[in-house]
Amino acid sequence: MTSMNISLPDSLKAFVDEQVAQRGYVVLQTLSPFVQELLNTSLEA
Repeated sequence: MTSMNISLPDSLKAFVDEQVAQRGYVVLQTLSPFVQELLNTSLEA
């Protein structure tokens, strides 16, 4: 698997943090599953 770094404005980072907390992702893998879910949803649309 390849990794990717992204920069987000503070407001978008706060949104992502909130979504990660609400969806209960594991702390050590916080953003990856959330971003993968977003991308998969976009691909299916």
